Amino acid sequence: MEIAKNKSAAIAIAILLSLSMLVSLLPFAFAQVSQPGNVQYIYAFVNVGPNPVGVGQDVTVNFFMAAPLRTAGIGGGGDAVKNWTVVETRPDGTHVTLGPFTADATGGGFTLITPTVAGNYTFQSFFAEQELSGGLIAKAAESAPVTLLVQEEPVQLGYYSITPLPNQWWQTPVTAENVQNWYKIAGPWLGYGSVTFAGTGGYNYTGNYNPQTEDVLSGHILWTKIWASGGANGLTGNEESGHVWSTSQYWPKYAPVIINGIMYSDWKAESNSYSNGILATDINTGASLWLINTTNALRCGMVADWKTANMYGSIGPYIWTTGTLPAADTGGRAIANRGTQWNMYSALTGKYVLSMVNGTNPTLTTDANGDIIGYYITSTPGNITTYGWPSPMASPPVTGVVTVTSGHPVLVCWNMSQALANTWGWGPGLNSVIDFNTGVMWAKELPSETDTGAPINQGGLDNPTMAINGITNDAVVMTAGFSFGQGFGGQQVGWLLVGAMDANTGAVLWAHNFTQADTDTLLPDSRTQMAIQNGVWINANMANFNVLAVNARTGKKAWTAELRDPDGSSPHGYDVFNLKNYNGPEGRIFFEGFGGDIWCLNATTGTQLWQTSTNTLLGNPGLETPYGTWPLWVFSCSCVSNQVAYFAIGHEYNPPLFHGAQLLGLNVTDGSLIWSALDMSVTSTSVAYGKVLSLDAYDNQIYCFGKGPSATTISAPAVGVSTATPVVISGTVMDVSPGTMALTSPDETRTKQNEIALRFPTGLPCVSDESQSAWMDYVYRQQLAPSDTTGVMVTLSVIDSNNNYRDIGTATTDSSGTFALTWTPDIPGDFTVIATFAGTNSYYGSCAEAHFTATEYKAPTTTTPEAQPDNTASYVMYAAIAIIVAIIVVGIAIVLLLRKR
Repeated sequence: MEIAKNKSAAIAIAILLSLSMLVSLLPFAFAQVSQPGNVQYIYAFVNVGPNPVGVGQDVTVNFFMAAPLRTAGIGGGGDAVKNWTVVETRPDGTHVTLGPFTADATGGGFTLITPTVAGNYTFQSFFAEQELSGGLIAKAAESAPVTLLVQEEPVQLGYYSITPLPNQWWQTPVTAENVQNWYKIAGPWLGYGSVTFAGTGGYNYTGNYNPQTEDVLSGHILWTKIWASGGANGLTGNEESGHVWSTSQYWPKYAPVIINGIMYSDWKAESNSYSNGILATDINTGASLWLINTTNALRCGMVADWKTANMYGSIGPYIWTTGTLPAADTGGRAIANRGTQWNMYSALTGKYVLSMVNGTNPTLTTDANGDIIGYYITSTPGNITTYGWPSPMASPPVTGVVTVTSGHPVLVCWNMSQALANTWGWGPGLNSVIDFNTGVMWAKELPSETDTGAPINQGGLDNPTMAINGITNDAVVMTAGFSFGQGFGGQQVGWLLVGAMDANTGAVLWAHNFTQADTDTLLPDSRTQMAIQNGVWINANMANFNVLAVNARTGKKAWTAELRDPDGSSPHGYDVFNLKNYNGPEGRIFFEGFGGDIWCLNATTGTQLWQTSTNTLLGNPGLETPYGTWPLWVFSCSCVSNQVAYFAIGHEYNPPLFHGAQLLGLNVTDGSLIWSALDMSVTSTSVAYGKVLSLDAYDNQIYCFGKGPSATTISAPAVGVSTATPVVISGTVMDVSPGTMALTSPDETRTKQNEIALRFPTGLPCVSDESQSAWMDYVYRQQLAPSDTTGVMVTLSVIDSNNNYRDIGTATTDSSGTFALTWTPDIPGDFTVIATFAGTNSYYGSCAEAHFTATEYKAPTTTTPEAQPDNTASYVMYAAIAIIVAIIVVGIAIVLLLRKR
């Protein structure tokens, strides 16, 4: 019995020990039981994985609570958990605090670490007490520590691996499995910025630099699309006014927004005085998808992150127009209808969704979550209600009222997602009408004096109205004192005022009056070109080509530079008529002048990295222009990707017609010419999803440049092949881009595919990168066929009867796309012969196979007759003997005769 008792006690102790060990392994701390009232108790957890892991491999540290906070709104949104930290204890005993973090709507978050030494690491999360909406107190909590084992040997990857970037034709949608890597090439063109005379068409508020796209390294054309009336009119003989294009740049017919491989634009076929609607075009094929029948102008696209307890990711995409309210039914909501109206449409179908009323047209940017943030200045007296951010989705709390008085304008920060969240639950309400002003986060008064104490809104500054110039490094930079009326973007005589406010809080950062001219600032009456990038406000003086950069946060001079040619000489004189800037990768900023000069500066230091000119790149234009140079177009029709800057040559003066306008692709590292194409890009040029889109005013077609698909064929003799028989292996490499393919249905897409298919009925051959520009001009622009076109290289390989893979030679296609190689099989048996076109900057690669059997060569067998003996010597010997015998006989006869006598 005693033994049984002791055994039972031992079992009980073992169970208790096991339970205690199990509890110690659970990654949370039991807090007090939740109680009613204004207190909520939190259960905190932490998890690390993978576990174990090797040195140098990434580890995900997840921290979370058992359930979202009690004040969560529809779908779990609501008060965000702030000041959440994770303490990491390393093998040597040192402690590192990760965070503080703000949890998402599900009540959790994560961070990544990369252990550098082997050993045991521990992690413990801590939630600090905080007061939530409605006076609710969330009590502090901490998780149980969790141990991570880090070993020297790397942990083997599981079945999942990151898909590399493509080396063959691809198009959207891209599977979400590739999100870790393919974001680098699948960046949209949301139209937050604008191009000349249009309300959209630019990449964002900093310019036309898209960092998330493949570079276009060749002038290869994927497709063309008739967009507006254009080209030679055929009515006035050879007069150089006999064409349709001269007012395209002042009447912009095209300003794109591009999302998920679809391009949207106002469609103005003849004049911009009326619109045919908003046309959606597949940028992979040029096919028209649908048309929104509206006269409202396209404003931008939207891909918003939407995070709730039940949803995590992006919602949409949507496109926005500004103009009149298209929905007659306001849903029974009594909302006044004033100001600018915003209308949202599905970017996939073009169907109307909802509207915002009582709005304005702010300068747009995005925050870290992809929310569209707008800034605008108002001086209209009255009260502005602010709502803060974030807010519960059901009804935003009023956080304050700002009173605007005469002479004291305010900067307003507005959040589109906040305004939408007031009505969105699981999704937007169809035909709903939302008050634009519910998205107002704050309103703060503009600077009232400069950094010297001089008043801004009165006195010698003539009470200027400030305008937003741009946003960088969380600073909204505003300017006053310049106007279009003084030349090409010139500044008013007498003064230039610049100030900045914090983009998150509205706090005044600085204000400065640049009226006093010196070597580091601008002459009061000079023409200027302003830019925003890399945390600095940049201003270039078009009169003396001096550049000043000011720290956007402090207002202090960051650097100065002079735009000069490599030999130190001044730029071309015509650069004074226009100087444009474009942001680029790695803190680079590009300046282009009307006179054809291009500079690349380091935006952090002002160091001139390189300078070139259109004459240097293309040669002197001779009689083609009256300027002695190839001028660069004065409007916003250049763009930049990570390795290539695309600049547009051209100018409008006619008659005579400006001949030889081109789109140039320059290497951003050294300014060298990568490619050029005949193209009068006068309104907007964009780059997204590895494609450059341009409206060419020579014929008012949209041209899509990019790397296209190819098709390789191969053939080899099927019979009569032996190891002694040379065989001819031949085939073709053809361009099968959408623009080359015949349409199988009526031309509803307004593309020109049928024309190319009819001109090249056996297919369009692939040509070398060096031949590409002249070849494309011949194919798509009715120019003369180039006489020096070269083809592409093809590698021929075989898999022989011993299953050995080996190369047997290379061949280059001719201007018809055909290649051929003569080769003699070296062993008998079955062969697979493979033609591989590896691809170029113009085409993705392709390959093809053929099969044949080679028999072993055997020399023909011939029978040699047996050799007969040569009896000549015998005959001579016998004859000699006979003669001797005859002589002897005659001699004997003579002797006998003598004896008888």
